Amino acid sequence: MEIKLKKKNIIIGTLIGFTSNFAGTILTIVFLFREVSISKIIEIFNNSVSDNSITKLISLGAIINLIVFFGSARALNQEQTQNLVKSSPDDPLLKMSKYYDSTEKLAAKIGSWTLQDSSRNEYAICTGGGPGIMTAANKGAYEVGAKSVGLNIDLPFENIENPYISQGLNFNFKYFFLRKFMFAYRSEALIIMPGGFGTLDELFEILTLIQTEKINRKFPIVMFGSEFWNSLINTEVFKEYGVISNSDLDHILVTDSIDEAYEHVIKGLTKIAT
Repeated sequence: MEIKLKKKNIIIGTLIGFTSNFAGTILTIVFLFREVSISKIIEIFNNSVSDNSITKLISLGAIINLIVFFGSARALNQEQTQNLVKSSPDDPLLKMSKYYDSTEKLAAKIGSWTLQDSSRNEYAICTGGGPGIMTAANKGAYEVGAKSVGLNIDLPFENIENPYISQGLNFNFKYFFLRKFMFAYRSEALIIMPGGFGTLDELFEILTLIQTEKINRKFPIVMFGSEFWNSLINTEVFKEYGVISNSDLDHILVTDSIDEAYEHVIKGLTKIAT
């Protein structure tokens, strides 16, 4: 028999949210907007996650806090950089190679911090699961033994394997909206490396959610690469025209230093935890 779930059943979704965390929150959202059958919920999950792994979504419930890295999928590792130098020494993409290296080192440093105390077992390094900066961050975490999560999405030009994601923590989505929700719901810190439209979209969406208190916490944000970010975004203009408050930038650090970025993230995580 088909079981119908009315809007009043949001309480059920909330209870599920407490028990199975991640998947339960998605169910709650579904209940908010429509009457929906149990079979429809299963269909939504199966159509949203390309590998049909509902159990994998629920398994993420063991990881409460994500330390998220965003950045260009086009960033090159050392070997790719050397090959490009030989074939096209004037390619502007060569500027990204230093950020690949910094991402890997920073992710390893933060990943090592998550392993130093059993109370930090609920933290994981997370990326969009693709190439470039994403692979660098996952690699840094993976190689020190930290949890490494990938929230991937089907794209026609980024189907490159990222082998540095922990077993069972690689998710492949069909739709941006659900993937974005999962990033926002779990994030406790954000490191933004130089990137293109996708990176900017992710950055400004998180900033907007924090500013409007849809995310009710000001977690630490690092914009790594001062030359890139200062030439791209002049935050003083926002303040000049009164469209943001000074406090909207309090939790953001622009830096080129791995150590400064690390300290900003850890200080912010510690503050949130207390």
